[in-house]
Order: sequence, then C-alpha cells, then structure tokens
Amino acid sequence: MKKIENKSDVKIVENKIALSQREFSNKKILFRLFNPKLNGKIAFNIYEKAKLSTTIELAYNNSYRLIDVRYDTSTDTHTLNRKYVNLLVDLPQYLNKSKKSQYIDLLNQNDTFIKENKVSNEIIENQKYFRNLVTSL
Repeated sequence: MKKIENKSDVKIVENKIALSQREFSNKKILFRLFNPKLNGKIAFNIYEKAKLSTTIELAYNNSYRLIDVRYDTSTDTHTLNRKYVNLLVDLPQYLNKSKKSQYIDLLNQNDTFIKENKVSNEIIENQKYFRNLVTSL
C-alpha cells in the first residue's frame, strides 16, 4: 500500500458522463459527420470535438454534455419539431419512428462524408449498425 505524503499526490479524475447516462456509457452513437453548427460559435467547437466519438463515454470525454445530446437527437421539448437530427444514440428514448426520414438523411450525408474523407473503422461500423437499426424502425 502506497502512503500518500501530501494532497498533491492525489489525483482526482472527474467523471464527465451525466449521472443519468453512466449506465449507458458504452452505447453506440453516431454524429452527423459534417458539423452543422455555425463556425466560430461555442456549439460548433463542442460538436467539432465530439463528432468522431463512437460511444456516449467518448463524447462526454470530448466536451459533449447531456443538453447537447438532447438537442442533437431532437428529443428535448424545444427541438421536437426540428428539421434535422444530428446524433443517433443506441437507446430507445433517442430513436423515434416518426423521425426515420431525418435519421436516413443523417446516414446518407454520412455516407458521402465517409466516401470523401478518412474516418475510423469504428465510425464505419457504427454507420452500418445505425443504418440497419433505422431501416428496421
């Protein structure tokens, strides 16, 4: 057992995942790979850091927040009727059959992005995963 000499030897690691999301931290996610936010705005920077994340945990570790999840999935009361969905999350509360055409739009735009840019295998796998999931809605 290592004795701690002083408080500066203790490193506290902050858990950035929202408490309500911690049990789902390894769930798959897929962002619209083209950043839809206005360049130069805080939301643009947050989205840019997180858009290549493939799980909820990675997104939170890349500055994403619960409010961003709700906004980009169009599941909060202020965004239910938004024209676009910018995030797919592998949880029933974030997938709504009535938004299927919006999900397909995101996936189609991602297909184009993937053809024109280098992305990780994890993103390609998540793209395939969500394509199958959305098709079955």
